[in-house]
Amino acid sequence: MRTLEAIIIVTGTIIPILSSLGIFDKQKGTTYSFIIGLLLLHLLFEGYRWQMFPAYLMLLFSCIIILKHWRVLSKRKMSIIYIFLFSFFLVLPSWFLPSVLPVFKLPTPSGSYQIGSKNVLIESTMPELITNKDHENRKLMVKVWYPASIENEKKEAYLDKGNRIGFSKKYNLPEFTTNYLDYVKNKYI
Repeated sequence: MRTLEAIIIVTGTIIPILSSLGIFDKQKGTTYSFIIGLLLLHLLFEGYRWQMFPAYLMLLFSCIIILKHWRVLSKRKMSIIYIFLFSFFLVLPSWFLPSVLPVFKLPTPSGSYQIGSKNVLIESTMPELITNKDHENRKLMVKVWYPASIENEKKEAYLDKGNRIGFSKKYNLPEFTTNYLDYVKNKYI
């Protein structure tokens, strides 16, 4: 989980509880400014991720509680229901999704050389048994990494869009499911 994401989740978890107790009644403008500023910083520096959607909703919920002066904890039966719903539908997914599907960091390559990569198509003389095409031989695409002296070359994405879409289709997932992997910084070429 990235820094601003963690701050958003903690803020979205704590502010509704504190504001329902009336703590932010006199600092509405400051609280709104903080929430909006935090969200803008996150979107500008870290970028939007679908895994953060429940956390974004928690921030919206926080603003609504402050605006409406809701005192959720003052009504005993309703407070239990609100706390359960808030926890189950927003807090748990807000903490769970970014933790399970994080924007991770790849290890820095060690050694005196940079790392180059190349896609290689290997064609064999063995007949392809899976497809219905006659007289087609097996083919295999391989990515090879090697030590290299590289200058001013563009780095590849950790996982390109075609591979992400292929993975999503293979497992019947929506295409946007793996878009967050764009934020993984590749230290390789």
